[in-house]
Amino acid sequence: MYSRLAAALILAVLAGTAAASDDIGDLSSAVAAAGHDVPAPDVLRKACDRDALCVARFLKDRIGDGAAIVPVEPENGKSTGWSRPPPVRIVTLGADGRLIIVLRRFDTRAVANAVLGAGKEDETKVSRIVLDLRQMEGDGNLDNMRRVASLFIGERARAFQLRHATGRVVDWTVPKPMLNLARTPTEVWVDGDVDADAELFAAILRKYAGAKVLGEITRARGYRLETVPVTHGWALQIPTGRLSVPGEDLTGGLIPDGPVPE
Repeated sequence: MYSRLAAALILAVLAGTAAASDDIGDLSSAVAAAGHDVPAPDVLRKACDRDALCVARFLKDRIGDGAAIVPVEPENGKSTGWSRPPPVRIVTLGADGRLIIVLRRFDTRAVANAVLGAGKEDETKVSRIVLDLRQMEGDGNLDNMRRVASLFIGERARAFQLRHATGRVVDWTVPKPMLNLARTPTEVWVDGDVDADAELFAAILRKYAGAKVLGEITRARGYRLETVPVTHGWALQIPTGRLSVPGEDLTGGLIPDGPVPE
C-alpha cells in the first residue's frame, strides 16, 4: 500500500533519482509524519553521504520493532487502464454445506451477497462459513474490516484498539450489522503473509464469535505499515500503529487453532 506520503518518492524512483538529497528529505518526512522521531534531513545526508539506502537502514534501526527494509518487485509492462477487481475472488459451496469465500479485500455487501446467494441453485444449506484471507490484497481500510466483522459478531463496543506511533490510542467499535450471520459456525483461514488488518479480523472473530482460525502463524504482529520506496528494488516499511484485541496475544503473531484442511 503506497500512501500520499510516498507519492513523491514513487515518482523519484521511477525517474531514477532515488539517491538524490531530496529523496532523503522525503524519506525523513514520511517517517516523521508516521509519528516517529527522526534527525533532520541534513544530519542524515551527512551521516550517510547522501545514500538513501543507508538512511533507510538507519531509520529502520531507530524505529525498532515493526520496521523493515523489504525488496520490491519491479512492475513489468505498461498499464493502459485500471479497474478495481471485485472484492471476492471465489465462492465455493461444498456438498457438506461448507461455504468458502476467498476474499481480495474486505467488503460487507460482497460477503453478505455471497452468503445469501449460496445454495439457491441446488438448495444446499450453508452449515459453515469459511473466510479465506490468504489472498487478501488489503487496502488499509479499518472501517471496511470492522463492518465485515459485524456480520459475524454483531455490534460490539470497544472491540479492538489502535495505538498510533504518536502515542494516541483509539478504541474502535464494531457497528450494528446489515445482516446477522452470528449463528452460523465460522472459520478464518490465514497464512504468515496476511497484513495486520486481516490478522486482526481473524482475532476478532475468534474472540467474539468463537470462530476457528486455521493456517499458519501470522507475522504482522498487529503492526499497520506504511510502505515507502527507497531506491530501485527496496522499500522501507514504517509502523504507523499497532492493533490489539482484548484477550488475544498478537505480540508473536496470531497462533492458529490448527492447519487448513486439505
